[in-house]
Amino acid sequence: MTRKSARVIYDNPPISRLPPDSCDEDTDSASEENINVGGKKKKTRGKIKVPVVAVGENNRTMIEWNGYGQSVGKQSVRFNTAVGCIVRENVPININTWHNVDKRIKEKLWGLMMQKYVIEDCYKKFILRLMEKSWRNWKSSISRSLRKVVDAGVDVSRCITLLKPDEPTDRVWDEFVKIRTSDQFKELSQTKQAARAKQTMPYTLSRKGYARYEHDWKIENAGKSISRVDLWIEGHKKRKGENRGKPINDAAEKAISEMEKYKELPDSSTSINEDPVSKYFGPESSGSVRGLGFGVTPSKIEAQLQNKTWMQSVMNELNEVRKTQDLTQKILRELRPDMFPGEPSNGEALTPPSTQQVVAKAEIASTDSTSMVHHVILGPDCCKVWVKEVLVPDVTLFRASREFFTLDDTIGSTIAWPHKYISFEEIQVSTNRLLSS
Repeated sequence: MTRKSARVIYDNPPISRLPPDSCDEDTDSASEENINVGGKKKKTRGKIKVPVVAVGENNRTMIEWNGYGQSVGKQSVRFNTAVGCIVRENVPININTWHNVDKRIKEKLWGLMMQKYVIEDCYKKFILRLMEKSWRNWKSSISRSLRKVVDAGVDVSRCITLLKPDEPTDRVWDEFVKIRTSDQFKELSQTKQAARAKQTMPYTLSRKGYARYEHDWKIENAGKSISRVDLWIEGHKKRKGENRGKPINDAAEKAISEMEKYKELPDSSTSINEDPVSKYFGPESSGSVRGLGFGVTPSKIEAQLQNKTWMQSVMNELNEVRKTQDLTQKILRELRPDMFPGEPSNGEALTPPSTQQVVAKAEIASTDSTSMVHHVILGPDCCKVWVKEVLVPDVTLFRASREFFTLDDTIGSTIAWPHKYISFEEIQVSTNRLLSS
């Protein structure tokens, strides 16, 4: 028995006029175009394309990450754009859910990202989740346009053809259209729309997001930190016009007012479920955290809070040990000066040894003691550095991990290195051996 292929045919019932934005012919063009829509010319942004070309190991772009594992900094916008373009071009649009995407396709997506960017394996899960989100948003956007076309009922077949992106084949596109215009999907869509309508406080940070906003804020306010409560408040204020900086609506104003009252109370808890945002809205769901952006989960926050508490207790103990050591050395100098033959008698500072050996070249990535390096807080005695070139092989790391043991393992990655072994004149790091940049 032979199976005959068939195309999906759409009837054109004479209903109301097609909405102006539902039948743009070249919205997927690579550049801006002037398009006649409803008798008027409409300028569209056009489709973003990011060519994936192997640029070589030393020419890949480095991405900066915050303590929650989110991309930030100058390259983060282009990085997120590349994520969206790569997933659209390689994952068929007719696959129902991300769970059904073949593992080989996901590995291919990861490989394509690695060709353009320096990314550590610990960020793979986050990037694949980001791809899933971008892919779902893309399908949802096309589905909304399809519903407008079908509901309008004017020249439906032609408009559906014009809505087709470049990536899917005709067969894949027909399957997608059939699913998304079915009564079953329409019912599901209405359920989702009803749930979304209950969200009364619009988010106003747009594509910048909480992560990039926090990163830029810390750069502008060096040495300071911003809480989750303040981030949430900033994300629900007007960004333009005469009322810029004021709550976006009455519901947001009420929420902000209540949170400000909670902020005045003493903070006796280190749990995320006890801060003003959670007190107003209730406990966070398992997959997201209000005010911190995509990819942050309650378990990750709780782990970091516990880690910071443990780190603080360790630092307090170390400070006590240092005080004891200093006191012991002072007593020994007084009782046994012969034990310190090179000690200057007039209190002058010892000059650093001039024989320190440069072991690698690096760039300072962060001096923030609360930043994360391979899921461990940096701490006050270290800098976070990008290793660019290793000059002396087999140098043991200050902090070894399951992935990295020596400097050779860390080229193109970040590591923690003690301040005292960094010469900031050339940005060099030492062990009596220096890391330089």
